[in-house]
Amino acid sequence: HDPATLITHTAELSTMVLAILAIVIVIFTGIYLWAMEKKKQMERAAATPPFEGIPSAPGAHWFFGHLGQMNKDGDFQKGQKTVLVDSAKADGIVSFKFLTTPAVSILLGKDAKAILNASSYRQPISFLKIHNDVFLGPYALTALMGKEWKYYRTVVHRSFTPAALRSSQEAINLIGTTLAKSLLHACSQNGGSYQATVLPVMKMATIDVFGLAVLGQDFECSANLKPSPIASAFDYLADEYTRRLARPWDPSGRCYWLPTAANRRHKRERMFVRSFVAKLVAEKRLHPSSEKKDLLTSLVKANEEKGGEMSDAVLADTLMVLLFGGYDTTSITLTYALYLLATHADIQAQCVAEIKSVLGTENSLKDPADLPYTRAVVLETLRLYPAAPVTTRNLEKPLEIRPGVVLPLGTMCYVPIWSIQRDERNFPHPQDFRPDRWVKKSAGETWTERFPNENDDMPDIAAANRDAFCAFSGGARNCVGRVLAMQEAVTLLAFLLRDLKFQCVKDYKLEPTLSSFVQKPVDDLPMVIKPRYE
Repeated sequence: HDPATLITHTAELSTMVLAILAIVIVIFTGIYLWAMEKKKQMERAAATPPFEGIPSAPGAHWFFGHLGQMNKDGDFQKGQKTVLVDSAKADGIVSFKFLTTPAVSILLGKDAKAILNASSYRQPISFLKIHNDVFLGPYALTALMGKEWKYYRTVVHRSFTPAALRSSQEAINLIGTTLAKSLLHACSQNGGSYQATVLPVMKMATIDVFGLAVLGQDFECSANLKPSPIASAFDYLADEYTRRLARPWDPSGRCYWLPTAANRRHKRERMFVRSFVAKLVAEKRLHPSSEKKDLLTSLVKANEEKGGEMSDAVLADTLMVLLFGGYDTTSITLTYALYLLATHADIQAQCVAEIKSVLGTENSLKDPADLPYTRAVVLETLRLYPAAPVTTRNLEKPLEIRPGVVLPLGTMCYVPIWSIQRDERNFPHPQDFRPDRWVKKSAGETWTERFPNENDDMPDIAAANRDAFCAFSGGARNCVGRVLAMQEAVTLLAFLLRDLKFQCVKDYKLEPTLSSFVQKPVDDLPMVIKPRYE
């Protein structure tokens, strides 16, 4: 307790504190200067066109690139137009920044075809992988690349046999007639008309089709106009997937182990769905039925024929992807089709006339190809309102996109499906709903498929440009379930239109909005449903 000693100790302590403080200041100053220099480098990189001979969209943020502009105020249509259309050269090519990664976007159909055919690879994004692995599983086809993807993709493709598709048609017929009957009953219980938001109703139908056609299970959502427990659980998981992707800064969204109420419910619903699917896969492995023709049976057989390398876990992940893909995209397509037909009475009349001439009062459609005009309505809906408004590829080899303009290996190529399919150069009168791009009337007054460069008497609208139609993606990584999706959409639409009228509510304005990887009506499309008496 000697005062001199205390003074000495205090002085030494003060010197030590000052030394530590000085070190901290030096470290933080160094970090700050490094960060500022890094920011300047990134700002210079953002302002420098990354590809020779290709213009760069202006206004890139030094870190977020053009992502902020591309979904400003939630308007992806305006974002695509500002960054990818207005900034492009006359030939439709422009470069931009996806975060800090240089990317190239195209608008012409021939360029979309060239890119999609050139590569099936997509560079994994770690943030997306976290959520994909939890929701769809680590062996989801959407996430796999290379040889592993090619093997599993081949097995899935082989499972879509003619017998499986015929069996699927029977299932779709049943769901279509059941849904129409349930909606007619709802109309009778509500004074002759029934107002509903259409997208949830279409989701009930598509998950029922998946249950019956793929799993051999009837979820009965269409019969009850109410989601089954499995449908409710899957719908929750899909909504959570969208919500968490939209909040990348929220640790409670990406850290599924945190003890939050949302994470606890997510685990509960995920375990419920996954255990249901896993049980079906295990049963199908143990007792493969030669009588059942559902797609799961076909998938198990295709796997055994290919060598049986797909484990139960891989099969379960594959089913989750097929469910997620068909559940959202087909229901969104049907929703927009009903809106477009409600706002184009002449087209609806032609569609209904064809359906009644083929179906009559029967509850079974043998082949959706017997309804070419209805199919054209679906295709034109997919052109105007593709469920997935964009897809990407990373080049697996250099690609000469124009004479003298070569995109190097690894280039991220952005394919803005929404803008491509609404470009005048690909589809004349692109904003018009014209199913006759896809079909023409033959001499016998029946509709037949229409192709470019044919001599026909329809000078007011050109035949659809198949190269510019990317709603099912393209190349080796196109939608593996596209045949079933078209089969389902045409059949369900036929039964609904034969028995029911769908009308827009008064003063309705359609507003598409982005929801994770798909776009949909912001309000799920409220409509008034009535019986069709004529």
